[in-house]
Amino acid sequence: MTSSFKISALAWVVTICLLYGCNKTNPDVTPVVPTPPVTPTPAYDVYIAGSGGAFTKTAFVWKNDIPTTLSTNGFGNGIYVSGSDVYVAGASGDSAVVWKNGIATYLASGATAYSVFVAGTDVYVAGLVGSSAALWKNGTVSILAAIGVCRSVFVNGADVYALGSDNSGNQVYWKNGVPTKVNYAPNTSGVCTSIYVSGSDVFVCGNFRNNSGPANPQATYWKNGTQVNLPSPTTFVNSTSNSIFISGSDVYVAGFASSNGSSATERAILWKNGTANILSSGPNGEEANSVFVIDNDVYVTGSGGGFAERRLWKNGIEVSKPAGVGTGVFVVKR
Repeated sequence: MTSSFKISALAWVVTICLLYGCNKTNPDVTPVVPTPPVTPTPAYDVYIAGSGGAFTKTAFVWKNDIPTTLSTNGFGNGIYVSGSDVYVAGASGDSAVVWKNGIATYLASGATAYSVFVAGTDVYVAGLVGSSAALWKNGTVSILAAIGVCRSVFVNGADVYALGSDNSGNQVYWKNGVPTKVNYAPNTSGVCTSIYVSGSDVFVCGNFRNNSGPANPQATYWKNGTQVNLPSPTTFVNSTSNSIFISGSDVYVAGFASSNGSSATERAILWKNGTANILSSGPNGEEANSVFVIDNDVYVTGSGGGFAERRLWKNGIEVSKPAGVGTGVFVVKR
């Protein structure tokens, strides 16, 4: 048999196989269906600073609702997470303290720490020493005003912003130690509570009241000095804001409102771009104290149940309420 004849015969066999054999279905073989790729859901850790609730002097930090006691005679206020390190500003006894991973650094006696911000290796803490507004950097204090208070600190690049009040009682923020007065509308006054800087925009939140009319405080915020009043839900006459967070072009403000000024009628409120959303089902000492936004999810912590329950809301839904009061929330992606 010649070589060319062998090749032709082989080609004929392959052709017959393709025409007949390959069209047969083997009942013992299950077709393989490709499995679509699964996109993993990001996991997040939720950290909350606060206290034992109902004015119990026990400072806590919660990680995913698991509490760690920081002090049995103190309060946790602000919180910041940098890498694997968790910082909490607060007080233990009569001293201002910043805890790093549960280990206390005492800043000053006769003092309180309200807010903490970490930028690189630098730890900034805002607070009060005696009757003076104080800002610590890595444990070294700067007095911003002899009579005043420093309630919030934020770092943007090389610039350090601190918010509080000065010697004359004016609400101010200091940028690298230089004060800028918060512009209240004529014949009004109030208290500023939180500062956030996004790009070149400086946001401050707090409340105001009329000096010659009804003294009911009203929640408000400022963007680059322009005041934006936040409406209260129907039937509420008092409101205040405690925390502000900027995500893209959205402005989130956490606070509370009440119908008659009594804490028993307080309801936790989250304003988004000026629209009020009632978070709590109370009323009974319901307050929203801190807001944090990550990947379009909005986390708010506060209190309820007569300040006995530490609340956490995610996207407006209450997800946990152990005993305690939440004063600061920080969320990180694992």
